[in-house]
Amino acid sequence: METNETTVNVPTVEPDGLMLKETTLRHIDTIRKWALFFSILGFIMIGLLGLGFVIVLVGSTALSIYSGMAGGMMVGFAFLYLIFIAIYFFPIYYLFKFSDTIKRALATRNQDDAEVGFGYLMKHFRYVGILTIVILSIYLLIFVAVFVFAAAMGGKGF
Repeated sequence: METNETTVNVPTVEPDGLMLKETTLRHIDTIRKWALFFSILGFIMIGLLGLGFVIVLVGSTALSIYSGMAGGMMVGFAFLYLIFIAIYFFPIYYLFKFSDTIKRALATRNQDDAEVGFGYLMKHFRYVGILTIVILSIYLLIFVAVFVFAAAMGGKGF
């Protein structure tokens, strides 16, 4: 009896990294959507800060022209707005780029896009983490300065 067996040599590709299930990919897509939402809110806040910058700058100019008062302090506040805009822009930008790149990676199942996208997420959290450390350090310095000042005053006035 003759058997007609044909064997098909299908090459198997061994993954050299992490394999993700569809459920995990759906979770990543949900994270991507929330990141997009928060980045859009962040860009709106940056726009509002920019509007505040313009209002304070115009107000300081009008104050100095029409009332004869120096608007220098308000100009300082206006440039403080610019500093906040610059600080706030980068983590929001990284979050937006994460969302955009991961969307493309999920649509095309492209590993390189996924790596770039998660690189943006890493940059976002690194930036936020460093900013948090800096702000907490400033708070600590202010607390120590107030404590030293109070000790130097001998507790008078507190």
